[in-house]
Amino acid sequence: MPYHSRLINPALYFFSKNMLRGFKQACCINQENSQPYYKNILTELGLLSKSYYYGCPMAYTKKFFEPGYDQVMASKSDYFLFFKKLRKENQLLIFYHNRLSWFFPEMNTDPNHNKGTDVLLKGFTNFIKANPGVKAKLIYLSYGKDIEKTRELIQKTNIQDHTIELPLLPKKELLLGLKHSDFGCGQFFTGGLGGGTTWETLAMGKPLLHYLEEDKIKFTGFDSPFPFVNVKNPEDISLVFEDFIAQPDKYRKIGEEAKQWHHRNFEKGSVDKWIELIEVKAQKGSEGLEAFVREKAREQQEKYHATRATSI
Repeated sequence: MPYHSRLINPALYFFSKNMLRGFKQACCINQENSQPYYKNILTELGLLSKSYYYGCPMAYTKKFFEPGYDQVMASKSDYFLFFKKLRKENQLLIFYHNRLSWFFPEMNTDPNHNKGTDVLLKGFTNFIKANPGVKAKLIYLSYGKDIEKTRELIQKTNIQDHTIELPLLPKKELLLGLKHSDFGCGQFFTGGLGGGTTWETLAMGKPLLHYLEEDKIKFTGFDSPFPFVNVKNPEDISLVFEDFIAQPDKYRKIGEEAKQWHHRNFEKGSVDKWIELIEVKAQKGSEGLEAFVREKAREQQEKYHATRATSI
């Protein structure tokens, strides 16, 4: 953590210090470890040898697919009718629930904090200008350091009639919005595997718009790369939206395949690995578990050079 950040918020220093202590004492670090940004940190902290990545299930998404859940949410949700109306009135709905973090005038800024929000907005702008007859909305949350900069960019590009800013929502409302949308979003700058918004989009069965460096990021902890739509720049994004209008079933299929991938890997797959770790600890003790994790971590690192991510 940069020294100036500790001075600005001393609580972060103690949080970081105690978190590092926990990492040092842990037998296994379940952290994405192929992206250079994270791999370098794990190496610097001496944790790469016990970094065994197998994901974590988004268990709270399951209830959204239970029979009768819409009827339950109709009476309990403040946004159910709002999202229903948006869905009915629009041909294209994009749900962006990542941080608004993209304006970095200083060249030495940590690139991992850049979510590339402006890339999405510019791509959406290109699409709207080229397709004025299409009814489309981009939904985003008042979340992140660049809320005002985002509003300014929206006004500058004159797409305010096609965007909706919502407050930071409870998880049940957020996922309800994602469920009614055509696309969910990851990030559009760092090229990493992803985080919470990535996994939630996959779990909800929506096609994921996301930028991933396919030559660097590997999927050795899973049975295959996750299905997604790889977009690096505004031109890529606008072309995807045009293609969606022409053939929406193509993207709905990607979303359904993504949901199945999440079930196999982040739900059943990760729980199976947790059970395996517990069984190793029960049979061989702490030292046996540490040796088991080190071997799994070594195997993952050795496989990275042979595995490549794929997208449409």
